[in-house]
Amino acid sequence: MSMLSTISGMMLALQPAEILPLPDTTAHFAPQVSANGQQVVFYVYRGSRTPDLALLDLEAGRLEFLTDTPDIWEIEPVWLGPREVGYGSGSGMPDLRPAAARIDHGHLVASETHPDRLSMGMVPASRINARGDLIYVQRYGNPVRRRLAVWRRNGEVDPLDVEMPAGATPSAPLVSHDFQFALIKLTFQDESSDIFRLDLHQGQLERLTHSAQEEGYYALSLDGRQLSWSRENTSGGRDLLALALDADGRPVGEPRMLLSAPDGQVRFFSSISAGGDWLYFDEATEEGFSLFRLSLTDRHARPQQLTRPQP
Repeated sequence: MSMLSTISGMMLALQPAEILPLPDTTAHFAPQVSANGQQVVFYVYRGSRTPDLALLDLEAGRLEFLTDTPDIWEIEPVWLGPREVGYGSGSGMPDLRPAAARIDHGHLVASETHPDRLSMGMVPASRINARGDLIYVQRYGNPVRRRLAVWRRNGEVDPLDVEMPAGATPSAPLVSHDFQFALIKLTFQDESSDIFRLDLHQGQLERLTHSAQEEGYYALSLDGRQLSWSRENTSGGRDLLALALDADGRPVGEPRMLLSAPDGQVRFFSSISAGGDWLYFDEATEEGFSLFRLSLTDRHARPQQLTRPQP
């Protein structure tokens, strides 16, 4: 992968009146804030090209494209550590595979795409241990069903022995950074979905959300204490919610609404900074999807727009 040079002359001062334009982009998605709160990694659609990864350095006021691959998709990045990101990579949506890369001074280096002898397709995967084994959703049987499985680096696949609720289909596993638990989305026969906590040692499921609407696009802060996600609402928009977690990934209190969308406003991905001070999210605007942030410590604060697409 090659790296585009820094976009010169574009300094980011986090004020509503000073928004960072990104030339040759039509949409910005999935902002994930780093543990130190200084960087946000996300992905952008660049005209007719495939999507690329970008990095927003909030402290230095600088934006860099991390990838420049016209024929390869890179989407939905997540921080795996202070200098490492995971993401989906492939020739298109049906061909996406889990990938990981190290970031060094704004450069994406030492990237690795994990192969899989059983095609993952569009199903996300997450690192389940320090060795780099992956938990994902495996398709099996006839008719086709889905179950959680672990892909080993030696190419072996081991289904996980997890008792699912009747009629539930798992998707989008996301492992905590201490490898103690995973978040799983379960979709039911009535097309509703909720988020569950899976204890990776005991194999037990615990429901974290209860909603008649579809819920997803969730993120876990790097300290593991904040879960944020998006929920479809009756107006056609998507709300953003959050849930505080304890050190074991269990809920503290009830889910709370962060941003409602009574006017049909659409917001998909979000992330919360370690310490719970800031919410970063994407939102549909007249120019296309842009990145915003909201102070969670000032109840009078309004969202601040950080980026603007410029086709």
